[in-house]
Amino acid sequence: MRFTKEREALFRCVENTKQFATGKKQQKSILDLEKERLQLLCNILNTYNQHLSHFGQNLIAIHSAISQVDAEKDIQTLLEEMSVFSPETKSEFLLMDYYVRQFSLISFLMRSLF
Repeated sequence: MRFTKEREALFRCVENTKQFATGKKQQKSILDLEKERLQLLCNILNTYNQHLSHFGQNLIAIHSAISQVDAEKDIQTLLEEMSVFSPETKSEFLLMDYYVRQFSLISFLMRSLF
């Protein structure tokens, strides 16, 4: 009987050691997973930081381009270009306007008849 109790005690001791070793392995694997997760988060933050720095550079470039724009001068140039028509251009616009009006009138009459 004493022999059996010693065996059971030894068996429990071995089982506890196995569980302790398994627990250490699990703890080590959990730590490894945590390290991988932290490394991944670090990489994501670095990528985000790079995107923000490029975004800032783009904003600076856009700001400098906008500050060089002279809206009044551009509007004046556009008005000058739009107001100067050659006689040929004027006749083309008048002819096109005539055909549009005729087509509209014909379409209206066709719809009203049917």
